[in-house]
Amino acid sequence: MNQITYKIAEQYMSIAHPQGVDCVQQMLSKYAPFIVKAPTQDQEMRLSVEVVDTLGDSKHEQELESVKSCVHEAKVYTSGDGYYLSIESGNAFVEGHVTKDWRNLKIVADWTNPRYANVIDRMIMIVFSMAILPLGYLKVHASVIELKGKALIFMGVSGTGKSTHSRLWLQHIPESTLLNDDEPFVRLDESGKVLVYGCPWSGSTECYRPISAEVKAFVHLYQAPYNELKPLSSREALMSLFSSSGFLLNENWSRNQVFDNVSAVLSKVKVYRLDNRPEEEAVKLTRSLIDLE
Repeated sequence: MNQITYKIAEQYMSIAHPQGVDCVQQMLSKYAPFIVKAPTQDQEMRLSVEVVDTLGDSKHEQELESVKSCVHEAKVYTSGDGYYLSIESGNAFVEGHVTKDWRNLKIVADWTNPRYANVIDRMIMIVFSMAILPLGYLKVHASVIELKGKALIFMGVSGTGKSTHSRLWLQHIPESTLLNDDEPFVRLDESGKVLVYGCPWSGSTECYRPISAEVKAFVHLYQAPYNELKPLSSREALMSLFSSSGFLLNENWSRNQVFDNVSAVLSKVKVYRLDNRPEEEAVKLTRSLIDLE
């Protein structure tokens, strides 16, 4: 069986396809910047994905999560010694079974039909984010701006202007770059720094960068007829980041792990509230945060 290896947020993931890696590369072309050689014996494969024709006797039991967006409907069920997942978008339907530790995924999908690309991608993203959760990672719904190795993470519900604020940064702050525009990974590393990582999952924006930057602040955006930046209280900061990071919160272990990871990150980095208009004056306010010590 042919296999391809990726390194995302410092963690290794492999995808094995019986028809060869060309099928994988064509369907998941945005993963290309993350292709690496297979890890050595002292480097851990965090997630192994195997493309199969059938899941055999795998059955879904108790429903744990059901998330519906304008594009996808994703469901997670208990299934024996693991979990059964299904994702549907239009006529494209993908199902998978993952082990209890979220580190071995078997996936059934039509890898010859381009309409399946987004659905396959969504399932892999969900499983990968759960596989690295115990290592302290958070998948955050946010847009990220990077400037000389430092980053600001803009959070908020859909439509509040996260991507718009990032675009204003690119227009008005020389040397700033977009690191990710939808679902970056964040963690507190061994040196005590909070890092944010680029990944293959950046929404509709083609921004797939295998780099990291040090997080200087989180900023929760709200639309307003004025511009004002202020720090959130500890409780407000916890609620802000937790609500932007949670998945499968009906499971005690994952809910507790997300809480622990959020608490660790917030022990080093503050969250701010930005009431703003989409204009340069708002950018000037957040620009002051990038130089925080």
